[in-house]
Amino acid sequence: MKKAESRGHGFTLIELMIVVAIIGLLAAIAIPKFGGMLVRSKEAKAKARLGSLRSALNIYYSDCEGIFPATVSGVAPRYIEQVPEIEIPSPVNHGGSNVARTTLDDWASNEAWVYSSATGLLFINCSHVDSKGSTWSTF
Repeated sequence: MKKAESRGHGFTLIELMIVVAIIGLLAAIAIPKFGGMLVRSKEAKAKARLGSLRSALNIYYSDCEGIFPATVSGVAPRYIEQVPEIEIPSPVNHGGSNVARTTLDDWASNEAWVYSSATGLLFINCSHVDSKGSTWSTF
């Protein structure tokens, strides 16, 4: 009887090394992009919450015939469920929160935001830029 020859059907070491190198190259490109997406999503969240708070202030102004609330919390719970916690993403600590506050009423205890009851405007007390290059204080 003739002995059957076994022939390898696997991958060679060179083929496996090429695949690992390609995966490493793709990971090197994708990981920094993912980090940027996290920062942009946190910025969008902060701007959306600020926008909803500004909308609640405008609705209050319309309902009260030209009078803004004395404090930001004056719009809750009728015009907005609660005053949202607004975090300013910091590019310095890779998208982590620079300042997070649950109340926007008192400038002394809130380094990030200020509310003017005379004009009904919310101001951002930040000079760093967002991922698009816009200064936060101009938003």
